[in-house]
Amino acid sequence: PKRISVAAGAAFQLAISTDRISVRWRFNGEIGLASSHSLELRAPMTPGRYRATVRSGPYRASTLVVVR
Repeated sequence: PKRISVAAGAAFQLAISTDRISVRWRFNGEIGLASSHSLELRAPMTPGRYRATVRSGPYRASTLVVVR
């Protein structure tokens, strides 16, 4: 989705559609590697707007995460 709204500190999931074994993600200053088709992240405790980015090879997708 283009935008996700989530409560501060709450966990949320991003569905990932790729044929690769793993993807790299970046959110709120953290970077990680995910090996599934669903990525679970936790929203920061501070309300605001954050960008979540997922990379799979040369492809990249991002979404705006609005923390309330």
